[in-house]
Amino acid sequence: MSRPKPLSGFPEYAPEARIIEQSVLDRLRETFELHGFASIETRAVEPLDRLAKQGEIDKEVYTVQRLHGEDGPADLGLHFDLTVPFARYVLENAHHLAFPFRRYQIQKVWRGERPQEGRYREFTQAVYARPEFIDTLATSTPIKAHVNVDFELHGCPINKYQLLEVLAAFLIGRKPDTPGHSVCIECKLRGTACVLVRGIPCLGPVTHAGCGAICPTYNRGCYGCFGPMETPNTPALTRKLAACGMGERDIQRVYSTFNVGEPPFRQEADRHGA
Repeated sequence: MSRPKPLSGFPEYAPEARIIEQSVLDRLRETFELHGFASIETRAVEPLDRLAKQGEIDKEVYTVQRLHGEDGPADLGLHFDLTVPFARYVLENAHHLAFPFRRYQIQKVWRGERPQEGRYREFTQAVYARPEFIDTLATSTPIKAHVNVDFELHGCPINKYQLLEVLAAFLIGRKPDTPGHSVCIECKLRGTACVLVRGIPCLGPVTHAGCGAICPTYNRGCYGCFGPMETPNTPALTRKLAACGMGERDIQRVYSTFNVGEPPFRQEADRHGA
């Protein structure tokens, strides 16, 4: 019998590693429930039209179809995060739930990404939130607004090479040498066609490099995870976003995500606020 070929991006752990994983998950469950959060579990599949509301998904979602099912394209897909299932769950079960709804969810998700270090096609995601927490975003502030911060690294996750550079620089007493250019440079280095030119809203021209231009590589606009680059020209980008068809509310929203606390993004969001 020939040896089976492994599938990249679908991790299988040895018993020793599985014990560690279960220990971490048990600690998470214990902590969530100690603070009054209840566990929920949603189905693994969602209608493709519902998943598609999150944007371009053709390279991200695994479709589900019976081998000898009906002819035609699949209409179900495995969820790629827990946001869409949770929104649907609340709508369908609102009359059974007590609000404010404090819940946590630990479940497998699947993404059709190119496997690489730290990124998998199948992984466990843990989320906990109350829908009304969204209202706090209007007054949320970065850590540096409350304590002195020597140096900042943005990103989710941060770039490990930038982290090593910062630690090494601090150990020998010099200023960290991290790139000050934008994600656009990374797109050029990778040979990725500009999505903004094709009419897809993108924050790449004003966002600090470090992610490797992952989103544009998958035909998505940059979300600004790594924060504003040095001297970003946000007004010029805003004019381009408007030319792509974005209205005032959409422009405000695109600057009001992960790094809305950074002055360049905050100022541009406020400029287009209602």
